[in-house]
Amino acid sequence: RSPAAGAPRPRRRRRRREMSMSSASSYGSAEPGLTVPERTKSVVLDQTAPYLAEFVGTFVLVLTVGCLQLSPGSPTWNATAVGFVLMAMIYATGPISGGNLNPAVSFALVLTGNLTWSEMLKYWFAQVTAGASASGLVWALFGKSLGLAPV
Repeated sequence: RSPAAGAPRPRRRRRRREMSMSSASSYGSAEPGLTVPERTKSVVLDQTAPYLAEFVGTFVLVLTVGCLQLSPGSPTWNATAVGFVLMAMIYATGPISGGNLNPAVSFALVLTGNLTWSEMLKYWFAQVTAGASASGLVWALFGKSLGLAPV
C-alpha cells in the first residue's frame, strides 16, 4: 500500500548490532575463537603488481596512439592526447612499478643500476605483450593496422 500523496513516509529504524570485544575481533562470526586477520595480503598479487601495472599502462598508451593514428583528427591535438595519456599512466603506475611503460626506459634503468636484468626481462615481457595486445585491438576496431616506417 503506497502512502497518500504529500503524506510523510514512515521512518524505518535501523537495528544496531551490538558487538562485544570478543565479537569485534571475530567480525561477528558465530564462533568466538575464529578470528580474521585485519588485512589479508596476497603474496602473488604483491609480486605481480608491477608487471600488471606495466601491462595496463603500456596497453592504454599503445591503444591511444593506434586509435589516434587511424582516426581523423588534428595532429596537434593527437600529440596532446598522447601526452595526457602518458602523464596519466605514469601517475597511475608510478607508485606500483615506476611507470616505465617503454622497453627503452626499462633498459636505461638497468644501465644506470636502478633495475636488475631479471626484472627488466619481466618488464619487457609485460610491455611487449601489452603493445601486441593493444595493436591487435586497434586492428579489430579499425580493420587495418599501422605501417611501421620511418617518418
